[in-house]
Amino acid sequence: MEYYFGIVGNQEINGLDKQIFGEYYGSAIMGNSFSGDSGTIGGMHATIRMMGANRQIISNNSFSNFRDPNSGGWITFRVNGDTGNADGYPPGYSIISENDMSCAGYACLGVSPSNPSNSGDHVTEVIIESNWFRLDGANGQWPIPVNLDTRYTDFRNNIVNFSGSSGKTGVICDIDGNNPGPCDHVRFYNNTFYSSDATFTGIDLGGATNSIIKNNIFYGPNRTSGSNVANGSGNVVSNNTCGTGTSNNCVGNITTNPSLAGPLSTTAGFKPGGGSYAIGAGTNIPVWSDFFGTSSLSATGPRDLGAVQH
Repeated sequence: MEYYFGIVGNQEINGLDKQIFGEYYGSAIMGNSFSGDSGTIGGMHATIRMMGANRQIISNNSFSNFRDPNSGGWITFRVNGDTGNADGYPPGYSIISENDMSCAGYACLGVSPSNPSNSGDHVTEVIIESNWFRLDGANGQWPIPVNLDTRYTDFRNNIVNFSGSSGKTGVICDIDGNNPGPCDHVRFYNNTFYSSDATFTGIDLGGATNSIIKNNIFYGPNRTSGSNVANGSGNVVSNNTCGTGTSNNCVGNITTNPSLAGPLSTTAGFKPGGGSYAIGAGTNIPVWSDFFGTSSLSATGPRDLGAVQH
């Protein structure tokens, strides 16, 4: 295991597979640019794979051009639990924030056990906030921006643009499905999910339990089928855009533009404008800033829906 490992400050790292790989404790990867190439290696691979990762900060990085048209799967950034960790540190207690993840292949981000069928091999207490997830060419693979199989995780203030991934999902929780956990107590607060495709699902909870989904925008101007929130049990879903799976205290409609500023090729374009159904439609939650770090949000006053406050 590596202790207090760091790559910080405008490093440009290029390559195809496992640019960073290993077990890490108390590490930081911040302010770097990672890019792939057009090579072909096949199989399931990851640009960064952190096994048994504990107390990590992964922030302000950019990831681009990761694809393998002949690969069985590709995850740009992967954090895994590992019960075989000889040091005995539980994986998790990490922050993944303010990254720009452009990906193709399987997923932009995967946080899951190394062995999903082992309920003890889990990742816990992770904050995933203010990231921009977007697809960069589907290549006929399974492009899903985020795969989670975690416990007690906050997924908040993220922008997920998965246009070009028809029939797919923005976030899948409990990706393996063999175990009813460890995807448990995951909180989805104030995210914006957007797709220009006709068929898609915003969040698929799979077998997840005890999750909270509040104050999220789901926007698909061309959507004809799919769900905003699908599956799961014992979950609380309220104050989101109306659509299949989000009927409790919902507002607007999945196909109605919440008056976003545009263009949606930029993060600033996801700010709701005057008259938006998203303004003041949220409920109070323990999040006090938005995607851009706006910190003037009231702990008790009305909140907007989505990652960017008006």
